[in-house]
Amino acid sequence: MSRKLFLFIGALSLILFFISASHVSSSKGFTNWDLTYLFSIFIIFLLTFFFPDVGKKHPEQILDEVFIGNSDENGFINNIGWKTKRRGEVAYDKNGKPLSKYTFPVFVKRWEIENDDPKTLKRLEAK
Repeated sequence: MSRKLFLFIGALSLILFFISASHVSSSKGFTNWDLTYLFSIFIIFLLTFFFPDVGKKHPEQILDEVFIGNSDENGFINNIGWKTKRRGEVAYDKNGKPLSKYTFPVFVKRWEIENDDPKTLKRLEAK
């Protein structure tokens, strides 16, 4: 599931939640709005429980980070200028197989890339 679809479904569920909550508080008894309210909570639960890694490109990626790619020590020090860059432990190729021990994944906080160059953020997230 893509990150955009996940966010869309989550936002739709929250909208249904607030609409149904306002109608439930103003009505008496069990109505269709009560069912919508319960359904919204159920959808939010499903999304957060079964899809916690939506948008992740690497198993070590934290939710507010962007996976930049794999690097060696020299590239990490000399070529990656982001202040919030973080070195991961295990680098994987595009088929999910571990690479050499001298290669590691690099992550950067999403907000830093977005503030500096939004086009780069879109390009990295589209990979």
